[in-house]
Amino acid sequence: MAQVGWTLRGRILVEHLFQELTDTYGAISPLAGFRVRVQARERVAQVWGNWKTWDNVIINEDDEGGFQVSKIKSHHKRRFRVQVQFKSADLVIFGANRSLLQQVSRALRLRVLRSLGTELVLDQLLQHFTRLPYQADWHTIHVDRTGNGRRAGVIDLGDLTFETNAPDDLGDRIAHRQAELWFLYSRVIALFKSLGPEYRFNKKIAVKYPHNNPLLGDRIEASYANPENHMIYIVENSAVDDYARIDYVLHEMMHIWAYQHSRREKGMAWQLIIHGDTHNLQNRTWVAFHEGFAEWAYHQVYRRLFGRNPTISAGGTTDIEPRPYKRSHLTSAYGLSNLEQVDRHDWGWVSILNLLTTPNLVNYTFNGAGRHIARTRARPNRATICDDPALSFTDLLRLFLTDGRPGAARQLRRSEMHLSGVLERAVAVVPQFDRTAQTAVLSLLDPAATTMPRDLLCRPSR
Repeated sequence: MAQVGWTLRGRILVEHLFQELTDTYGAISPLAGFRVRVQARERVAQVWGNWKTWDNVIINEDDEGGFQVSKIKSHHKRRFRVQVQFKSADLVIFGANRSLLQQVSRALRLRVLRSLGTELVLDQLLQHFTRLPYQADWHTIHVDRTGNGRRAGVIDLGDLTFETNAPDDLGDRIAHRQAELWFLYSRVIALFKSLGPEYRFNKKIAVKYPHNNPLLGDRIEASYANPENHMIYIVENSAVDDYARIDYVLHEMMHIWAYQHSRREKGMAWQLIIHGDTHNLQNRTWVAFHEGFAEWAYHQVYRRLFGRNPTISAGGTTDIEPRPYKRSHLTSAYGLSNLEQVDRHDWGWVSILNLLTTPNLVNYTFNGAGRHIARTRARPNRATICDDPALSFTDLLRLFLTDGRPGAARQLRRSEMHLSGVLERAVAVVPQFDRTAQTAVLSLLDPAATTMPRDLLCRPSR
């Protein structure tokens, strides 16, 4: 039987759903990094046979979304099917599939488990501690269903775009949203890789969308990042659609980065289970630290990806500035009247981290009304020298990685996740951050103090 050459190619893109991605990259962008499966079937005795996989390929970033599979096969006409799976060495996206325990118990007819409700409880525990119950879906983005089949040669499927009203899974709402998540999270992963090998995500990130926990009421369920299995759960149910909030989506990813670069972080999972919330004023400083860091880091990443500030609410008009809060705002907005309370509040930590990364603090005032610190009108005094202990973005990330001792690579521990512990690491790791800067930060953060940066960071030139 004569053998001939077949080539199937196409280009996979996504129509953006997040306005920020549309504004930055245009309405449509190519996708890359995931698996593409090409299958074919031939017609024998007037009957179409089963689908047979020709190849699984990975689209590279420089391929502009393009894939190509070539084979030497018989000359018989064929129909083709193309599927994608959002899975790579760095990232995987799971759908709302049934769990492993549910499938096994039903297959084995474990009626006792089901009648007692134990199946549901065990299922939730299994999902919490492992990824075994999950699988990444294969989405069909092209399938030949009619006609006598295609002839051998080069078959170009053209642009296959995840968009509204597109055929097959290209137009499926969940598949479209997963494609957009893939694009967004791939940009974040690439951003941290660009900072250097020590700053990259060091384990594969898993995302489950949509997620709906049957043990929780729809109105109280919230998205979260799980330090046990490094998975992000994005909730969608009858009352909540957290996918619509890019701030939520990025916030949870920053939790995963922190979990992968710190120790004893798994206590966050139990805090969520026991108390149902890890935001606002907390009894434990490490809980507030994790939440504050995730929020602050999301702000930083947002600015780097989109070149502008995030807003306080989805679609809002009030920017979140990269500056610390004034003392009066910490008290009026969050009820924080002393330094100990600032240390136990997530937005207190946002202010702390913004203070540590604000350059030229001596040009600002921490007193008076208003949300953020404001520039002063005082002219510089040539008779004084003022320090600028500001940390860069990577300086602050390094606080998770080392305590500054020669040859040390000890990750940030839970026992150090408090204001004095973090400042001690900054003194040890960042050359320009010394004891004077440490004292200044503590004073400037104290809602009960009135000192100004010039009082703390400036000294006579002679």
